[in-house]
Parts: sequence; C-alpha cells; structure tokens
Amino acid sequence: MVSSVLQNEISRKWDGVKIRAAVLRESGAAVPYAASRPIKIETLELDEPQQGEVLIKMKAASLCHSDLSVVNGSRPRPLPIVFCKKKVQSIAVYKFVYTA
Repeated sequence: MVSSVLQNEISRKWDGVKIRAAVLRESGAAVPYAASRPIKIETLELDEPQQGEVLIKMKAASLCHSDLSVVNGSRPRPLPIVFCKKKVQSIAVYKFVYTA
C-alpha cells in the first residue's frame, strides 16, 4: 500500500533537479592535478528518474584512490564521468518512481 504522501510525490510533475558535481571530461591530464585541474565542478540538470530508479539528495561525496586512476587514464572509463563513489551523507529520498 502506497501512502498518500508518497502517491502525491509520485504523481507530481517533474520540474528538473540541478546538482553541482565533480565532472571529468578527459583523462590523462598532466600532474600535478592542482595545476592541470582535470576535474571541474559543474552544474548539471538531471533527467527524471525512470522505473526502478530512486533520486536521493546528498550533502557531500568524495573521491577515492580508484577515481584518481580514472583521472590519470590507467583505469579507462566512459567519459564524461561524475565522481560520487564515496557518499558522505545521504539525507532524503527526493523522487521515487513507483509502478504497480
């Protein structure tokens, strides 16, 4: 049974969500990264969550060593990529896509 509050959230028209994120668009940047700045903080607009997806609001996220191997190119990944592997604190479910 879906609560009326959740049902109202489900039926609300999507008005978009903008986030600030750490984005890598090109790997293999010169070191030190403090000079080449391969990761940029960008504002991105998210697509509406699809069936089986949940959008959560996070206060912070951080990088780990394996992320740096993506930056230097030794661990190839599709680009651009948004780094948020290490979630520091999840605070609220923003949008839940429910299908009966």
